[in-house]
Amino acid sequence: MVLFAGKVAVMVDAVTGAGLVAVEVAAGVGTAMYAGTAFGRRPETVRRSVVVILVLCALAMLGAGWAADAGAGISLAAFATAMWGALPKVGRRLVVSALAMVAFALVGAHWVLNPFAVFITIAAVRLLGHGGRGCSGASRSADRHEQTRRPVDLRKEPVAPAPVPSLAMYLFDERVPAQARDRIRSINERARAASQYLHQQGRGAALDAIEVERIRDDYAPGAVRGYLALPPWSAQGTVLSDGKTGAELLIDQLDLLEQRLRAIQESVALTGGTELLTHGRFLKDRFPEHGEDDLRI
Repeated sequence: MVLFAGKVAVMVDAVTGAGLVAVEVAAGVGTAMYAGTAFGRRPETVRRSVVVILVLCALAMLGAGWAADAGAGISLAAFATAMWGALPKVGRRLVVSALAMVAFALVGAHWVLNPFAVFITIAAVRLLGHGGRGCSGASRSADRHEQTRRPVDLRKEPVAPAPVPSLAMYLFDERVPAQARDRIRSINERARAASQYLHQQGRGAALDAIEVERIRDDYAPGAVRGYLALPPWSAQGTVLSDGKTGAELLIDQLDLLEQRLRAIQESVALTGGTELLTHGRFLKDRFPEHGEDDLRI
């Protein structure tokens, strides 16, 4: 009887030992699987991690206590790496890692609670410090990376051309001969008077008005600029064309422009005079004059 009881005890020990070996092997496989899934971000990877965590906790209670310590270490590492990432991308991994550390602590890995408390405090502080945008500066680095990906226009801003001096400004330019400045003054006054009159009469878009503005703003200043482009030592002493110096040629061009302005003014005056004469004829027709004979009774 004693011999039979001994054989039974040996068989029980053998079965128990085999069971423990199977638990250890399963714990090793489960730990390897958890190490491969704990750092994933995809939903299916997170779900697989949850299943492996539950299996490791069960194996730790069946005798593979070291599996709790290994799982807690993996969970702590996963949480530590996730807390430096952007919250929208690593939120699931943070939650699963935190719950895994709590579960492994319940089955024996009590040591993980202290570092977990430190990490969770750091994560909370960084989360509040960034206004909920992320647990770290990863969001800022992502923004900087996004900015570097944007195309940069390396073309320089267009430089505005220098303002062209008006005709009136040359009245005070000592480089312009005195006789030429007298012509410039006359052209400027005639052009201003003609332009004002034409605009008052509603003829600002007429050909005469356009020509007056071109003489004042383009033709006359262009002649002066051409003269000022000459070397200072040759402007008034060197003969350029037809026996005339640069100063004489400038005066000739200004005289031509002044004559054209005078002709425009006379044409405008004749137009206004025509209207006056037409109105006078209308009045004479409307109110004819009577001789002395027509007044007698």
